[in-house]
Amino acid sequence: MPTTSRPARLQEFKNFVNGEFTPTTEGRASDIIDPSTGEAYALAPVSGPADVDAALKCAEAAREGWRDATPAERSLALLKIADTTPVSTLLLAEISAEFLPPGVFNVVCGDADTGRALVSH
Repeated sequence: MPTTSRPARLQEFKNFVNGEFTPTTEGRASDIIDPSTGEAYALAPVSGPADVDAALKCAEAAREGWRDATPAERSLALLKIADTTPVSTLLLAEISAEFLPPGVFNVVCGDADTGRALVSH
C-alpha cells in the first residue's frame, strides 16, 4: 500500500476570483494525492464561506456586463475557451481570464463544506 509523502516543494493552487488568482481568507489547503503513488504532488485551497461570498459577489457584479453582451460576443468568448479547454478547472480559469471579464468565471476550490456553502448560497 502506498504511503503519503510530500516532495520538498508542492505546486500550490489558488482560487480564481474576479480575474485573479487569490489565496483563501483562512489560508487552509489540502494535499492533492497521486493515487498511483500515494504521494502528494500539489496543494489545493480549502475555501470557507468568506471565499464563496467573495466569488459570488464578483460574479453578481460581472453579470450586468455579461448580460448586456450580444449573443455573438458571448458565443465567441466561450468558443475561444472551448478551443483550448484543458481538463484542469484551474487551468481553465487561467485561460478564461484572457477572454472573459473579471468576475464572470470564478473557481472556488475546497472540500465538502465548501460545496455545501456554494449550494446553499
